[in-house]
This record gives sequence, structure tokens and C-alpha cells, in this order.
Amino acid sequence: MSLSSSTPISSEQVTVRIQLSPATPSKLSSASSEASAVPPSFGASGTSSEKLDHTPSTASSASTAAPQSNPLLGSSRQQRILISESASALGEKVSALVCARALETPRLRIALTVGMTSRNAYLSVQRGWQRGACDLASCHFYLFDEFYGPPASLSASTANRSNDATVASSASAAFAPLKCSIDSKSAAAPHFYELREDFLASFPMEQIHRPPPLLSPALAASEYREVLRINTLDLAILAIGPGGRVGWIRSLGEDQQFVNVVDLESEPEQQNKNYGACVTMGLSDVMRIKEVILLSVDRNKSRVVRDVLEEVESGHIRSVAAYLIANHPNIWVLLDSAAASELKHKDAGPQAQVYKDFTFLTRSHDLPSNKNVICISPHPDDTSISAGAALALLADRNHVYSCVATTGHHAYIPGADSPAERIKVRELEAANEAHLLGAAVDYLRLPLYDRSGSQYNEDDILLLVEYFRLREPHIIFLPHTADTHPTHRNVLRAVLGALSQLLSANHQEALKQSPAATESTLSIELFMYEGPWSLFPPRGYNTVCSPPSDMFSKKMAAIDAHVSQTGRTPYGKAAEALAVLRASLVPEQDLAGFGEQPPKLEDKVELFYRVVLRTPSDVAKLVTWFDAHQ
Repeated sequence: MSLSSSTPISSEQVTVRIQLSPATPSKLSSASSEASAVPPSFGASGTSSEKLDHTPSTASSASTAAPQSNPLLGSSRQQRILISESASALGEKVSALVCARALETPRLRIALTVGMTSRNAYLSVQRGWQRGACDLASCHFYLFDEFYGPPASLSASTANRSNDATVASSASAAFAPLKCSIDSKSAAAPHFYELREDFLASFPMEQIHRPPPLLSPALAASEYREVLRINTLDLAILAIGPGGRVGWIRSLGEDQQFVNVVDLESEPEQQNKNYGACVTMGLSDVMRIKEVILLSVDRNKSRVVRDVLEEVESGHIRSVAAYLIANHPNIWVLLDSAAASELKHKDAGPQAQVYKDFTFLTRSHDLPSNKNVICISPHPDDTSISAGAALALLADRNHVYSCVATTGHHAYIPGADSPAERIKVRELEAANEAHLLGAAVDYLRLPLYDRSGSQYNEDDILLLVEYFRLREPHIIFLPHTADTHPTHRNVLRAVLGALSQLLSANHQEALKQSPAATESTLSIELFMYEGPWSLFPPRGYNTVCSPPSDMFSKKMAAIDAHVSQTGRTPYGKAAEALAVLRASLVPEQDLAGFGEQPPKLEDKVELFYRVVLRTPSDVAKLVTWFDAHQ
């Protein structure tokens, strides 16, 4: 199929124009300067860039009901296992993490447990706050669990420890005050008062959330379950307990998934002898928390730590701690050297052991080759601003296309008074941009751009379906699901609709060949990008492009090609400042861990969220995340 500036793909509304190949001298003196040759498609769809510091296997027991995770986080899983020289050094890491999150989210919601391991970490956080590293004054705290006293009579014991809320109508009388060596207040809510003695002493009661102490365990669990249902927590500070349990979550069973009541009378621990029940968060509650810090210190925990991490590595998950490490989307495991003494990685000494799920795009690592790479650019200049360095890097070995989705004629351009004049200017600039990146340029002119709110509809999706069938992309760059720009969001949603149709059609063809086929034979790798106007949320990315300086120079030159826009807004300065900021903070913040030796990256980087699509359900997950940011 031969294409020119006036040859539509499937509709008069779409024009695809192919920019000169990089090896051909540029003749872009006007918007109509173009080549019509379409590079051939290459091989089967799908590619995967090499990953560094790969995590252990994260398979879990097939018989275990999967706890619910937080849909806002996506499927990017980030694990970090860090080993510190001492418990105090570990506490400083916790302090750095909590302070960093409090700076990002002043009204941080934090789940807290009790015990010496956690208490030492809290004191480090408190010292960080006192020396001005952060301000925790607006944070809210949620108790992970709480003890309740024994029943007033043996006959009432069984009924009051039941999960049946109907037996709790006389809740305040059901559990008598304890008569033991601790005062009556702390007997009624020992975990609350333990935390209140030091770390939570300066916080008002309205910022401390816990199971109601005067209700029966059954009613308290019911009310606290509702509190956690309507509040998404940001951070949990937990510890690995005996047998790999976490707090009073002892197993992966169905009855341990949400806030529940644990019978303590049968438990052997000496410290539990004065209590009959514990109201505790469940495993699914923890999976919904955005970020988890899992702690372990001292040599008496070394065997448990070893066993838990061996479960993770083997994929035979039995313990709660192993399940969280293997499946939580954003978890830190912080160990002191004593707790890590039996690990097979111990020869590395006290330095961090980092297991990551990050993809790296650099010249020194294997990059895709002979692939068709499309960058969806909602406006003519988004390609270079958001992904210019990565595309320049990939253009050496692949066929890269900048797909300009809209005309961009709403932008103010001095001296260009009509839409036609502005379209001509902007498309010429996009052609020059693509040439500087070593790419070709396609103009779709999606009709959504001229609708109120840039609202997409079925005709935009159909035009994209035809375009993708023409280009047969293996890799697509596009805006991320939390991008707030209306045109970006509608272009993204139309692209997802088109990809869903393509994958569905391909799956139907696969079924004709093999009725047992579970997915399509097509696989498309997405790299979602950020821009200066819409940054990734914290930990919302899983791919780092660390381009050599010559590739970043191509990005900057390509941005400067948009003369009509950079004169109004210094996009080049904004894109460079963002790249410098990311290169300065990401290595320690997300790749190594606070206080650890970070990997060496280039001075400027680009970030992406990478996901591979094989079925329409893969696209549906992205649509869910998209809708969550409406």
C-alpha cells in the first residue's frame, strides 16, 4: 500500500504521512515534504527488554484465595530487600522512608504494630520529625491490632469471641476489666496505650484510629472493618513474627483476609495470658495498603527470615510474610545483619540486597531490534518532550514512528490566524522533530480534537484500529493512565479501545487455529510516559531509560524544533529539569533504598510504566486504572 499526504487509511478524516528515513537528506522546507515508502514489518509481535536485579519467583500456592490488592497501584511490583549493619541503622532507613512519604503526602495514613522491633523504628521516625526532616503533624495512624480482655464468665466466653455481631448487644458488659499488674486503662486497650506512651503521645485522638475498645471483639471487628473499607492506607510498618506470620495474621485462610477476631486463649505466648481475644487487620487489608515496610531484627529471627525468603524464591508460599513479599505491589523488607545472618546472600555483607522489577533502557543493555515502535503523541510536540531520548535510543535498531494524533491547531501561534495555517506549522514542526530523532512521522488528525472536551468516540477508535493494522506495532509509547490533560486522556482511552479490539480479533483467529487457545498470538509492549505537566505518582513507574548524552541531545533538539510552542512555554527547560530531577532521586529512592549506594545512571533519565498486553482483559485493567483517576 503506497501512502502519500492525501492517501487516507480508511477514512477521509485520516492522513498518514511518512517522514524521510534518517539516511536520506532532509527536504523539509514545507509541510508536504515526505517519503511514501513504508518499512516492512518484522517478525512476530512482542519483545521484552532485559531486566536488572531480578526478583525471586513470586508464585504462590494455587489453593490459597488471593487477597485483594489496591487497583490504583497497577501491576508493577516493587520489592526491595535491604540489609543494615544494625537495628539502629535499620531504624534510620524506616525514618527516611516515612519522612519521604510524609513530604509527598502530608495527610499520610499509616498502620502501626506494637513490639520492640516496631517501637525502635518508631523512635527513629520520631527523632527524624524532631530534627525537622519532615512534618508528621497531619498524619493519621491506624492500629494494626488490639487485645481484648477475657470474658466476665466462662459461659459467655465462646459467644463473645464469635464473629457473629448479633451476640454483642451488651458489649460493654461482656468483657470485664482486667485485674492484673497493668493499670485499668491500658488493660482495656494495651496496644493503643503502648503506642500512646511515646510515639503517638503528641497526636490528637481524632488522628488515631483503632478498634473501639468498649465493644465486644465481634462488634469492634465489624466497625473497624468498615473503617478500613472506606479509608485506603498509604503505609504499614509491620514485623515478621514466629513462623513467618505478621502480627496476628497467622495463615492464608479465608477467615484471615479482613479484620477478624483471633482467639488468644489457646495461644502459648506468655504475654497474651491476660487477654482472651485480638481484633486484627487481615491479609487482604494489608494487600490494599499502598506501601508496606516489613521489619526483622536480631539473630533469633534469622531462621524465620531465611525460611520466608526461601519460600519466596521457590514459589512454595506457606507463610503470611512470604505471601506479602511475593505478592504485594510495593514492599520493603528491612533486616539487620543479625536477622540476615542465615541468608545465602550474606556474603555481600551489610550492603543492601536489592531485588527489583525494573526494566532498563540503556545503550549498554540488550535493546529490542527490528521492531515497529510507535509513539502516540496527543499533540505534535509530546513525542520529544515525554519520550524523545528513549525513541532516539531505539531508532538505532528499530523502525520508530511518531504518531501525531491531533492537529494541535488550538494552540496560539503568532501570525497563523486560521486553523489551516496553524496545522501546517505544527505538522511541519512534528516532521522536523521526527527527523531529528531518527523516526518517521504519521498524522492521524483524530476528530476528537474538535469535539467539546476532546471527547473520543467510536470513529476515533476505528481509525486507530486501522492505523495499528497498517503499522503492526510491537511497542507503543503513550501517556500514562493518571495523565490529567483532557486531550491526552481521550487519546489514551481511544488507543486502549483500539488495542482491545485488535487483541480480541486476534484471539478469535487463534481460537480457529486451536480451540484451547487462552490468549491471542499478538503481544504488544506498552511504555507509558510522563511529562512536565503530568508527573507519575510516587512509585507509579517501573522502567528507567538512562540515555547517553548524545541521545538526550537529540531529544532537546527535537523539542526545539517546535519553535511555535517553545517561544510561548519553555518546554525544553521543563523536560530537562524533570530528567535531571529523576536522575538525581530515582537511583536511591526506588532502585537502591534510602541511605544505600545507588546504581550509576546518566545525568538525565526518562521514566515509563511498562506493561505487556496479550488479551482484552489486560487492556481492561488499564481502563480500570484510567477510570480511577477520573
